[in-house]
Amino acid sequence: MVEGKTPVIIRDHYVVYFEVWEGMTFIHCDVFKWNKTIKEDLKHNFSLLKKLHRSPIYAVHEQHLGNKHKKFLSTFGFVHFADHMDTKGNPIEIYINEEL
Repeated sequence: MVEGKTPVIIRDHYVVYFEVWEGMTFIHCDVFKWNKTIKEDLKHNFSLLKKLHRSPIYAVHEQHLGNKHKKFLSTFGFVHFADHMDTKGNPIEIYINEEL
């Protein structure tokens, strides 16, 4: 099992990571600058990544992040999968992208 986050896309304005937990691949994305061109570049690279990965990709939404994060997940094709509690007992939502 892989521990921690592994960078899978590295660009000047964003880095995308995979993290494997209990056999599921979770995605994380750090965005340093955002505009329409960067958004389209990220969407293109994410599409390629999904084709290479060929398995569902999960994302965690912490409720305190608000609707902006949910909109980001929706933009990249993630849909609500389950509600859960994190290790500190805080409610989180799990999203999934099964598009290949």
